[in-house]
Amino acid sequence: RIPWIKWDVVCLPKRKGGLGVRDLRVVNISLLAKWRWRLLSNNNPVWKEVIKCKYGDSAVGELVLGDGCKPWFASLWWKDICSIGCNLNNDWFAKNVVKLLGNGTSTRFWEDNWVGNTPLKERFPRLYSMSIQKDAKVINPINLSDAEDRWGWVPDKGEEFSVKSTFFLISELLSPMDLIPNWYAQSFTAIWKCPAPSKVNAFAWQLLHDRIPTRQNLYRRRIIDGGGNTSCVLCGEPPA
Repeated sequence: RIPWIKWDVVCLPKRKGGLGVRDLRVVNISLLAKWRWRLLSNNNPVWKEVIKCKYGDSAVGELVLGDGCKPWFASLWWKDICSIGCNLNNDWFAKNVVKLLGNGTSTRFWEDNWVGNTPLKERFPRLYSMSIQKDAKVINPINLSDAEDRWGWVPDKGEEFSVKSTFFLISELLSPMDLIPNWYAQSFTAIWKCPAPSKVNAFAWQLLHDRIPTRQNLYRRRIIDGGGNTSCVLCGEPPA
């Protein structure tokens, strides 16, 4: 059988020309990212104490897990959590987490992303190099409210982490696709809203992708040789 359409295209949302099939690799990374999010939360269940005892205090509550948090005796589950950036932008998780200020007691002034899109030490490296309080908390120079600081997930507009938004984020990182014309997206959307039989909808979907086994497509893939008749059955023109 001829694989007419790439699997990456099949996994795209229907509005982008795919079939909306969920990539298990993306689902797995999204679920692992949820565990990373739980490690950041302020609550202290028993399982976090176990993580601290086994991998150190820096394994809980830190945005970035360094190499020191992944010793040789680490479990496969923990190694997977520490390596969710593999085959992606390694900072994708940290870049999509922001610190929402409360009383400022747990927010690092220079290192946490609490104002703007990047930490202050990256926006003002010269000021950071001259600072004598590199580990200062926001509460030190600023008087804030009594509410506790908390983490926010950028894809959910600063709200709590969700696997759904993470799935779409990772899908874009793994299979970036240029913006398709609006009329093209509307055509793909209309196909699956049409009450026609599913086989007809699937044929129309292949037709929009130009993946029908026509003479021209078979000739391009060298399924038929140039010695035969490869002209169009409708207009009689040879393949381009």
